[in-house]
Formats: sequence, C-alpha cells, structure tokens
Amino acid sequence: MIKVKKSISIKFLLLCFSIYLSIAVLIIFFANLLSKTDLIWVAVLTLMLCLFISIGVNLWRKNKILDLQYRYLDVLVNSLDQIVIVTEGTYLSNANKSFFDFLGYESIDKFHEKHDCICEFLEKIEERDYIYRYKGGQNWVKTILANRDIHYKGSIIKDGKRHIFSICATHMDFDELDRSIVIFSDITKIVEHNQELEIKISARTRELNRYINLVDENIIISSTDINGRITYVSEAFIKRSGFSREELMNKSHNIIRHSDTSKRVYEELWATILQGKVWRGELKNKTASNGYYWTDNSIYPNFDLNGNITGYTAIRRDITDRKIVEELLITDALTGLYNRRHFNHMIEVELKRAKTEKIEFAFIIMDIDNFKKYNDNYGHQLGDSALKSVAKIFQNSLSCNRGYPFRLGGEEFGIILNPLNKQDSLESVQYICNEIFKAGIEHKFNNNYGFITASFGLCYIQNVTTDITSDLIYKIADEALYLAKNNGRNRVEIKNL
Repeated sequence: MIKVKKSISIKFLLLCFSIYLSIAVLIIFFANLLSKTDLIWVAVLTLMLCLFISIGVNLWRKNKILDLQYRYLDVLVNSLDQIVIVTEGTYLSNANKSFFDFLGYESIDKFHEKHDCICEFLEKIEERDYIYRYKGGQNWVKTILANRDIHYKGSIIKDGKRHIFSICATHMDFDELDRSIVIFSDITKIVEHNQELEIKISARTRELNRYINLVDENIIISSTDINGRITYVSEAFIKRSGFSREELMNKSHNIIRHSDTSKRVYEELWATILQGKVWRGELKNKTASNGYYWTDNSIYPNFDLNGNITGYTAIRRDITDRKIVEELLITDALTGLYNRRHFNHMIEVELKRAKTEKIEFAFIIMDIDNFKKYNDNYGHQLGDSALKSVAKIFQNSLSCNRGYPFRLGGEEFGIILNPLNKQDSLESVQYICNEIFKAGIEHKFNNNYGFITASFGLCYIQNVTTDITSDLIYKIADEALYLAKNNGRNRVEIKNL
C-alpha cells in the first residue's frame, strides 16, 4: 500500500509548530531590549520567514507527490501486466495499454461506452464475490483500504478461451483522490504448464508406484537400523522366508541365519559394512519351517547428510535353484559329501587364504581299513551303506564349520581343516577316528578289530609359504596315511610341512 499524504502532513505541522515556537521564544527574550519599532520589524521578518518556509515545504511535498505520480504513470504505461485504476467507489478512472489491448478497447472512453464501472468488468471474472467478502459493499476502494492489499486468482473468458490471472489490488492515497490500483497478471501459460507438469508427475508417480510394488513383491529386500534390527522387509522377503512381518520387525537377521553358514562369513560381512563399504556375497538362509534357501546379497550402508551411517539395506536375489544345481555338481551322489572335483577347487582356495591371512593349515586323508575285504564278503550294497555311515560321522564331527569333508574316491575321504594349532588338528582327527570305531559297524574281516575302522594321514602346516602347493600337501598327507596303515591301522599319523 502506497501512503504519502498523511505522513507528509504530520511532518509539515510539526515543523511549522517548532519554528513558530522558537521565534516566539526569541521575541519574548528580546522584547525588553528592542524599541517598539524594532519589534514590529522583527515580527514582519518573522512572518515572512515562516511564509517562505511554508512555501518551501509545500513545494517539496508537491515534488514528492509528482515524483510518485511519475512513477505511477511509468508503471501504468510500461507494464506488460493489465493495470486499472479505480476511484469513487467502483468507477474505472484509468488503465494501461495492455489492459485495453487485451479487452480490445482503444481508450478509457471506449471502455466507458460499454461499461459504467469496474463491477461490470468484474462480471467476467470468476470468484468475483471474493472482493466483497471483506464487507466493503460495492465500494471497492473502501474494501481495499479496510483490508490492505488483496491477492487472489481469477479467470476471464475472452473469445471463448479462459485466461487465468493473478490479481493484486492495493490502495493509493498520495494525492487528494482515494483510489486503488488493480494489477492483472496473465498466468495462463504458467498455470497450464503447471497443470501439464502435474499430469506428468501424476503419471510418473503411478508408474513409479507400480515399479515399487513390483520390486516389493518380487525382490527380497530388508533394511535395518545401525544395530542390525530390521526396520523394513518386502513382501518377497516375507513370502520366501515364511516368517510374518510381525515376526521379523525389530529382530536381528539371526532369525534367518542358517547353521551351515560359517561364522567367518558374518564377521567379514560386518567388518565391511561398518567401514561404509558394500558387502557382496552368497548366504544360505533358514526358513520359518526349518527349510533353507540361498540368496546372492548386496548389503549397502545408509548415510545421513553428515555422512554418518544410519542403517543398512540388503538386496537379495534368490539363487536356490542355481545352488541346488551347483551342489549336485560338487556333491558325491552316494555319501552327500563334497566330491573330488570340488576338493580340487577348494584346496586351492583355502591354501591361498592361508597364505594371505597367515593362518595355519591342515589336510587329512582317511582310508577305511580293509574295505575291499568288506565288499568281497558283505557285498557292494552293504558296502555302500557302510560308506554312507562313515560319511555321516564325518559331517557330524565337522558341524561347527571347522572344515570341509570330501569323498575323494572309493573308500578314501579327505578333510580340509581350519585348525587353531597343531594339537587342535591332531585332536580333531583323533576324535573322528574314535567315532568311526565307536559306531560299531560290523567288519569281521578287519583283523584285530571286528568293526569298521579307518586310518588317517595328517599334513600340518604352521606357516604356508609360496613354495607350498596343493600337490605337495596331498603327497605328504598320503605318506602319513601309509605310515598309519603300516603301524597297525585305526590310528592317526601326522607329518609337518
């Protein structure tokens, strides 16, 4: 709102009062010092001075008003917006060229030939009654004066097309006339553009929601807080694991951790993500019905704006079918242990790890004593049954993920062991040897024992160096095995490398 007249009038009155008061004090002070004639001249000069000051202040005030008028005219003439001036109630006193061009009038006179006041023009504006909600009646100027600036949006129908305007009305009183200035800014293109954007955004949002639902239903996803407590699970996670959402929320992922998965894998996982890095790997998971499924996992740390880890998100791909095929390829069909093919791969992997991590390494070859005599006398069907029983003892003895058991061929078995030290590896193998004997599988043709027994050759390496190969390890373990057989069977012999 532009306000000039009232503020200038108050300053003018204060200035005049101060001058007259000062002069009156001076006259009283010098009254006794001057003659009557001199006092008359002082009074005349004082009145002249006051007159000149009044004239000067009025000229300054008028120049100020003219300056505001020039600015007003400049805005009125040069603005691209449609501007109208309303005086005396709702009478349209003036408008700029943009306004007349828009409505198709040449001048204000041409406008008034068809319209007496702004109200008739406002009939074309929707939400017209908005102006009068402020209880200003039909006097628009008083309405705006009572409510300061008024902003709202309306539309004008011209030539059958809707034009949307942002309308701002404000009061002007820098001269003797009360009037208001109303600015119509055509925002049709902006509104249409925004509407197009809203349509596109709405379509994209629907499409995005469809993708989100597809992801939620088909991809196994979970999120946790910084302590590993589950905060979100997808529908695919719930379906695949068999656990309900209530059973999973705020729980640790230990709820789906399978006992076959080595503790070392989870230690490596946490060591990676705690550094803010992404961990990728395969995990065997437990279902609610104590079944299992395999997933290929990518676990990502989540960060706040300051780069602090706030939680983790895991995206999993179900690879159970692939793992089943892989297990068939690496598993001995008779015993269920790993086969020779997988042994050839794993001994290289574990040997490399032992070199890199500088940890101890052990390899054991086991051979069932006098097994040819068993097959010759009991038959191959019972022989296969005996092999299965021995394999089961192997698996039970290594249930704590201490190593990998293999059937290397015939009655020969192998173990890649992760020992704590030499004594630990020896005790682990001796335990298996004792368990096989204690199983009491009849073998009358196994001299001195009467039950199935086995001989073990253990190759132990404290420091794995680059010159130690898998062939050399196998050779040393095989030599220890023959030593066990030559020393009476049903025993463990150890050789160091």
